[in-house]
Amino acid sequence: MTKSILYVLYFIMGIVVFIKRIELSKKFLKTIPLLIVVTILATIAFRFFKFDIYFQQFFDLGFITPDMQFYNAIVHILYCFLIFITLMAIFKKYLNRCSKVLSRLAANSYKIYILHLVYVVIIQYWIVDIQIDIFLKFLITAIGAFVFSLVTSELIRLLKLAFTKIFSLLSGE
Repeated sequence: MTKSILYVLYFIMGIVVFIKRIELSKKFLKTIPLLIVVTILATIAFRFFKFDIYFQQFFDLGFITPDMQFYNAIVHILYCFLIFITLMAIFKKYLNRCSKVLSRLAANSYKIYILHLVYVVIIQYWIVDIQIDIFLKFLITAIGAFVFSLVTSELIRLLKLAFTKIFSLLSGE
C-alpha cells in the first residue's frame, strides 16, 4: 500500500467517526491505562518490524517479498488505528470539559487544519539547511505551524467580525 492510500483510509476513518458520532462508553474509558500499555508495545513492535524491513532493503538481502509489504501495511493500519482509539479515549476522558481555550480551539479547528500545511511547508523551507537534530526540526515545525495557524485563524475571525460590524453600521442596522 502506498502512503496516499493510507492517508485516504485515515481520512475516511475520520469522516465515518464524525458522521456516525461515534462515542466511547464510560466502561471503555476505564481501560485507558491498558490502552496506553498496548499502544507502547505496539509502537515498539511496529518500529522493530519497520527496522527489520529497512535493514533488509539496505543490505539488499532479498528477503522482502510482497507478503512482507502486505503484512507491513496491515501492521501499520492496526498500529495507527490503536493510536487513534487511544488518543480519542484520553481526549474524551481528560479534555471533555468546558473551557475557554478548548472552545476557541474547537471554533478554529477547521481553519487551523486548512492553514497548517502552508505553515509547515514555509517553516520546513526555512529550517531545512540548519544543522540541528531532526526531532528538534520536527518540534519547531509542529509548534510553529500550530501557533501561526491559530494566530492566523484568530485574525480571520477578528477581521470577519470587524467587517460585519462595519457593514452593519453602513447599512444602518
